Amino acid sequence: MGIEQKQSKPISPISGAKWAPFVLLVLGLLILLLMGKGIAVLVADRIVYSIPILGGIARSLELAEFLNLVFFSALGMGIGLGVHWIPVPDQKRLGRSVLMGIIPILFLSSCFFQYQLWLSDVQADMGISAAQVRTVTNQWLTQTVKKQRLWGFYNYTTLYSILPTNPDRLTASIQGSDRVNELFSQVFSTTPARSGQLLGLCVWGLRAFYFGLSILTSLHHFEDGIAHRQQRLQAIQAKRKALRKLAQSPKKPPSRKVYKKVK
Repeated sequence: MGIEQKQSKPISPISGAKWAPFVLLVLGLLILLLMGKGIAVLVADRIVYSIPILGGIARSLELAEFLNLVFFSALGMGIGLGVHWIPVPDQKRLGRSVLMGIIPILFLSSCFFQYQLWLSDVQADMGISAAQVRTVTNQWLTQTVKKQRLWGFYNYTTLYSILPTNPDRLTASIQGSDRVNELFSQVFSTTPARSGQLLGLCVWGLRAFYFGLSILTSLHHFEDGIAHRQQRLQAIQAKRKALRKLAQSPKKPPSRKVYKKVK
């Protein structure tokens, strides 16, 4: 007996067009939210994190990440409202899958924007080319956290609150971190290296908390968006039903007044 091979059917233009509204909604929403996060990171970096002492503490605690509540609320609500545009029976499940795929992109975009701002600050301070900036910063990251580029920067910010823009500031950042580690080692009776690792784990735990909060916020508002859409549809259907019932009801003829003749 011959084995029949199943040929995959090409996606027809009509079925592809059915996905267009939802795809455009997701892309437009993601672009707007990324722009908003970029502005938020810029404001936090130039205003909040530049405050002496308090700015370093705010950067260590990544307080600007609390704005994720606003961005992820909008993300969940937007996809929840537009989930009815998905041309498959299980719209809610697929919409939730799309949402879970976008959440990490939006969450990690903060680190990407901070990294780009840091590169531009180093270039402005040292007066070197963009290629030289990447070489220099990769050397700094390798020296401090043994990693490079964006991932190295993400690890660097767990251990150091000062972003160096020149070799002198790098030395000051390392010395400041060493003093903090030594202080904590005296308080908790451990070694400075161990205290630095514990502080780094605290920052990673804080990031995990922010990420979990972003997921819960998105899913909550995703359900709210679906519920709001259903309530709106029910209200529209009830209104149409009432109008249809009113149109189908028999109209009573107008009553005629009887006038008596006066003799």
